[in-house]
Formats: sequence, C-alpha cells, structure tokens
Amino acid sequence: MCRFFFRGGRYEKILLNTSNSDNFIPATVRSTDASFWYIYSFTFVEGAPFTKETVESGLQEAVISESMAQKLFRGENVLGQTFEIYEIPYRVIGIFKDVSAVFTAAYADVWVPNTSDKMWETGSTVIILLKDKKEYPALLQEIRLIKKNISRTGATGQLLLTSPLPTGNTWGTHMEEMQKKF
Repeated sequence: MCRFFFRGGRYEKILLNTSNSDNFIPATVRSTDASFWYIYSFTFVEGAPFTKETVESGLQEAVISESMAQKLFRGENVLGQTFEIYEIPYRVIGIFKDVSAVFTAAYADVWVPNTSDKMWETGSTVIILLKDKKEYPALLQEIRLIKKNISRTGATGQLLLTSPLPTGNTWGTHMEEMQKKF
C-alpha cells in the first residue's frame, strides 16, 4: 500500500519577534511532521522544508512564508536567521510562496516540527494520501486496530474521517458509518 500521511498538531495565531527587536508580528503558526511536504505542494523560494530527521531530533527549525520573511527580517538574508515563538528561538530553514487562507489545511505563515516543543504536540489532524481508492478498506481495517488500541488506554476524543471522492466529501465519526459509504 503506497501512502503518505502527516500528523498535524497545533494551530495558533500568535505574536512573533526577532531576538534583536521589540516589534511583534501577528502570525499563524502550525506544527506538523515531515510527511506534510509530500502531500501538499509548496513552492520554495529559498531553502527547503524540514526533514524527517529534523522532526525526529526535535530541532527548533521553521519554514516561513515569503510575506512573513519580509515582515520579520525586512529584506535581510533570511535563511539561518532566528525568530522567537513564546521566547523559544526558531531558525529559518525555508521560505515558501504565500498560500491563500482559503486552503485551510495548507495555510500558515510559519510551519514548525510538531516535536520542536511540547506545546506543539497537542491536537491531532491526520491526512492520508492513498495511491488508489481500492486501498481504502485496508486503511479502514488499520484505523479500526489503532482505535481499539487507543480505547484500551482510556483516551477519549472524536474520530472524524473525510474522503475526497468523486461524489464529494464523505465523513463519519466511526468506522462502521464510513464503511457503509464505500
């Protein structure tokens, strides 16, 4: 089964600043893992997205939009520069062309690894890209097993599955509901 998935964590509107400035800039910051960059197509003007190794090591590295680069660093050479999120310094490793806020799952001014700080580990969105829709039953079975293991831990929450099928989005809050629709 060929698929990519990413686990996105927290999404916040916060104030950023550079360590040598008292000027705070409003920004939308999101956390994710390295697989995000395989699912969504971003155009990088400089640098590159963070890698699986960056995420696994928990480094404070960030990818920022072109407009955020201009706001934070005002035309300076941005790659390698640092800015702060809640007084934690993040180093810029990539700059991408701005994404419209219409694309809610792909929009942010700043992307950070979801392992770069404990606060970014909360929340969870998973997007899975399947090679073929015939793989969906096997995926449902895998999700069913994961859900069973999670329920054994006593964790609570809601499972919401969406699928961009030719007939439109299909969603459900549990496996049986989703399976009836396929």
